[in-house]
Amino acid sequence: MPRTQLAIVPTVMLHSPTLVFDKLHAYDDFVDFKTTQRDSWLMQVAGGVKASAQSTYQGWYKEFAQASSDAQVDLLLVASTEWRLVIGWATNPGIETGLTLNRLYGFPYLPGSAVKGLVHRVAELDLLEGANPLPPFGEASFTAAPSENLIASLQRCGLVRAIFGSLHVRRPDGSDLPPTPLEHLEAWKAALAAQEEPTPEWSSILARLQVLCGAENLGGVANFFDAVPEPQSLLHQAPLQPDVLTPHYSRYYKDLDRTRPTVNPEDRKEQGDVNPIRFLAVRPGLKFEFRIRVRMPRSLTDGPGLEQDGALGGRGGDAIRELLRGWLTRGLQEYGIGAKTAAGYGYLEPAAGPRLPRGVGPAPELDPIAYAATFLPPKLPMGILAQKVDEARTKLTKAQQAAVARRLSELYPDAVAAWRKQKKKPTAQERVAWLEAMTAPLGGSGEKP
Repeated sequence: MPRTQLAIVPTVMLHSPTLVFDKLHAYDDFVDFKTTQRDSWLMQVAGGVKASAQSTYQGWYKEFAQASSDAQVDLLLVASTEWRLVIGWATNPGIETGLTLNRLYGFPYLPGSAVKGLVHRVAELDLLEGANPLPPFGEASFTAAPSENLIASLQRCGLVRAIFGSLHVRRPDGSDLPPTPLEHLEAWKAALAAQEEPTPEWSSILARLQVLCGAENLGGVANFFDAVPEPQSLLHQAPLQPDVLTPHYSRYYKDLDRTRPTVNPEDRKEQGDVNPIRFLAVRPGLKFEFRIRVRMPRSLTDGPGLEQDGALGGRGGDAIRELLRGWLTRGLQEYGIGAKTAAGYGYLEPAAGPRLPRGVGPAPELDPIAYAATFLPPKLPMGILAQKVDEARTKLTKAQQAAVARRLSELYPDAVAAWRKQKKKPTAQERVAWLEAMTAPLGGSGEKP
């Protein structure tokens, strides 16, 4: 926008502070705008955000809360900024920085995609901690049975995949950080795939690893929504504050792009003047409300639905929300959100509620699908198969029984057919009746009973 027009921006335009912040810059006199005019311009934007919030936010928030309730969206957590926060740092090239503001009303918010990314990352890294951490691949003996710790850790991986839809966290190229859980899983999978004749138990583990490392996204059961300010906290004082970033040694860093640097980094006289960059940040103490919606898998007929149902292990919405609350709390307190977290920006403290311990995963009961794969391997003799089925009927939980019954129908249809023909053997008929009872929901609408 021409400088002459910028000088006469009417006050009423500040009722749309995001428009002023994102679009109205003095490009025809940019150097002067950055040095002498930007301070007053940023204060105008901050004042516009405050004025817009005082006049419009209460009404907007009332409609937002009602729409959230109608859509069965739950308030998961309320947390306040410990210091300043900057999100959307590189979204405004006209001023070399940026800040995410609501398009219509100008208040700051945290995009749901950023919240989900933080929680998902914390949940995956959490797999390396706790009582059953994912073991890194080493000199494992594939002649012995898989350890309970490995099976339990794969269950935890399946739970994270079911909640978020995938496992995806990797180290950047050339990073010296420790391997991520997905990289550990891929190492296990590669080693097992190289085995010529793995035992049935390890074959089941390999099948599980292929699912966990697969590219198919399940869609997840948790939807994350934008985190918006709590009304009283937003209206208590101006939500934005001016801040400054002051790069030093600008000539030296520019010179690094050349093949042969010419500026001596020790010669301060050649480094050029410091270059203060003024920007806006969210003030300390502003409370944000984090909302999610948990939608349980309903279909038990397709692959993703079966995988999610088994990985969740009978957990309901409340249990999943508690896991998400713990991961979100840890992420806000330990990792931060937005830009400049290494400088102390972007950390939030929950208003109430204890932090979930590290390494919290599934309940002690193993994932039914993973348990069934270990409990009922393929190619069992008929006599041993009958013993395993009788043990499942009397000693396993309902979720485990359902998983074993499904696996029995898939791997041993001939044995099931033989039992059906043994009309005069009560034990055979009891096995058939049990199998039909455990698999009955799959033959109907495809939904949970």
